[in-house]
Amino acid sequence: MIASTVVKAGQHESFPRWAPQWSMYKYWLEKDAVEKCVRNAGFQYWTIVRPTRFLQNLLPPDNIIYYPGFDKDKTIRTAFEPEASIPWIDARDVGVVAAAAFSQPEKYSGRHIDLAVESLTIRQFADKVETSIGSPVEVHYYTDNEIAAMPNTVVVDAEIWACEVPHGNAVEASREFGLNSVDNFLQEHKDLLQSAVGAAREGKGPITD
Repeated sequence: MIASTVVKAGQHESFPRWAPQWSMYKYWLEKDAVEKCVRNAGFQYWTIVRPTRFLQNLLPPDNIIYYPGFDKDKTIRTAFEPEASIPWIDARDVGVVAAAAFSQPEKYSGRHIDLAVESLTIRQFADKVETSIGSPVEVHYYTDNEIAAMPNTVVVDAEIWACEVPHGNAVEASREFGLNSVDNFLQEHKDLLQSAVGAAREGKGPITD
């Protein structure tokens, strides 16, 4: 049995903002419940993969949610703190680890594998995106007033959480799998990113296929 949850699953009660009114309260309870089911189900072999922040969030159509306005003005709007080191992962690499666990069940059974290929500040990430699309990328850090005015804060709450809760040694723990680098991911998808930004600039709206 292979399950994919999220880094820090099961540690929710130690989070600084942990309370029923927190927008991510149910999210973390559900992730913990999934892991408990896997561990307690009696499977002969089981592995839990815990990915970090997906690079795919920058691509259409998910960028509308995670990076609002990026396709219009190439600005990353974020609640990440400037100095926060954020772990990144290509979502396809969850499959790489799952394949390893299926092919070598004795080696990976009973393990919880944190998954990240690289840790970068949001400005460092923006610099890599800038290199990929060949034009400047700005970063706008949300103010408290901007966050307070938002009708839904789940995305920014997740970014604030990532600054408050260190992700540990996910990058080091993932080295054995030879994961896809941030630079390579952006190179692979540069045409899609360039097209999304270009289409928005021409008034065609975001690309969704």
